[in-house]
Amino acid sequence: MKKPQKQLTRLELQIMKVLWDSGPSNVQAVRDNLTAPPKLAYTTVQTMLNVLLRKGWVKRTLHGRAYKYVGYYTWLGPPRPVARFHLGPS
Repeated sequence: MKKPQKQLTRLELQIMKVLWDSGPSNVQAVRDNLTAPPKLAYTTVQTMLNVLLRKGWVKRTLHGRAYKYVGYYTWLGPPRPVARFHLGPS
């Protein structure tokens, strides 16, 4: 996975905060949780999530007919891989 671009616009940062606080969300859920007026159009939020995807800040998975987006990076960096343990005789 490529390292994300460091600079986020104000709107990108607001969207990332929604994803960090709410967890995996579809476009409508992100739109509903944005607090800054004016209320953004659905397509604007969708476009911004796609920009964040291209920049490497979010990942998405298809659930039915809609994508769910999740903040892949935090201010601390990417998630660390979980160690796998072998249980049983060696």
